[in-house]
This record gives sequence, structure tokens and C-alpha cells, in this order.
Amino acid sequence: MAIQADLERLQQQFMSEAELQLKAYEDQQLMMDQALQKKLLTQQEYNDLMQQAQAEHQQKMSDIDVWRYGDSLQQAETFFGGMA
Repeated sequence: MAIQADLERLQQQFMSEAELQLKAYEDQQLMMDQALQKKLLTQQEYNDLMQQAQAEHQQKMSDIDVWRYGDSLQQAETFFGGMA
């Protein structure tokens, strides 16, 4: 039972990390949108920053998913193992 509780706590921690990452990404987008509207950034600077923020966000979310669900091979093994 202790292992189950530890596993649930670990899963909850990773869910919290994902939620925090989503919030941070949304905050970045809002800040960049406001900077563009106030003409503190050119359209090109805005586009570059948005592209960079999106790439970093996707990488962080992928890292969280690997910790939460395993890599693609592990996910496939779990999926097909559950079908057997």
C-alpha cells in the first residue's frame, strides 16, 4: 500500500508540474502580446520570441510526459500489454 500511495503522490507532483508549465507558458504569451500591442517589440521580434517560447514549452511538456508516462516505446508496450 505504501508503494501505491507513493506512486499516486508522484503522479500528482507531475500533474502539478504540467499545470505550472501551462500557466507559465500562458503568462509568457500574454506578456508578449501586451509588449507587441504597446510597440515594445517589433512583429519580427514577437514572432521570434513566440516561436522560441513554443519550442521551449513543447520540450518541457515532453519531458514531463516522459516522466509521467515513459517514452514512446514504453507507452506502446503499456497500451498493447493492456490489450492482451
